Amino acid sequence: MFNCILSHYHLQEKDWLYSDPSPVQVGHHFELNVKLTQAATQCPSCQGTKFYRHGTTPHPRKVQLTEYMGLPCFLMITIERYRCVTCGMTQSSQIPEQLVLKGHKDSTLLKTQIIRRLTEKESIKDASHDLNVSSHSFYQLIITQFLPINHKMFFCFLLIILL
Repeated sequence: MFNCILSHYHLQEKDWLYSDPSPVQVGHHFELNVKLTQAATQCPSCQGTKFYRHGTTPHPRKVQLTEYMGLPCFLMITIERYRCVTCGMTQSSQIPEQLVLKGHKDSTLLKTQIIRRLTEKESIKDASHDLNVSSHSFYQLIITQFLPINHKMFFCFLLIILL
């Protein structure tokens, strides 16, 4: 399954490590544990280019994917940390934005499915139940995607949904 995710998002396989390419069921959801090993290129404070590995993030980043075998599936990403040899500043590799936007927990694939369901005039309650996502995630997506950009575009989108 992880190979399909890599090819769908056009990610390089050399930057990711995983022990099992299929998700493991944990309670009422599936988890796919991976490790992002993309090396740092330049220090943001001193512009240095020499780094050494400095462990991993204490908690894996949880990104919700689409459902797998009828249950929600989460990508648990452990990120390697690097320390600059020159100034000692620690930094982590950034998760590629084509997978998940910075500060968000839902994958871009899940967001496109949410938007597709809304444009098909499916009710938010039914669509959120089918995708195993809370209805609050639907509302947050609408607010974050359309309100900062253009109020006219947001109201046109609401008219499309309501008609």
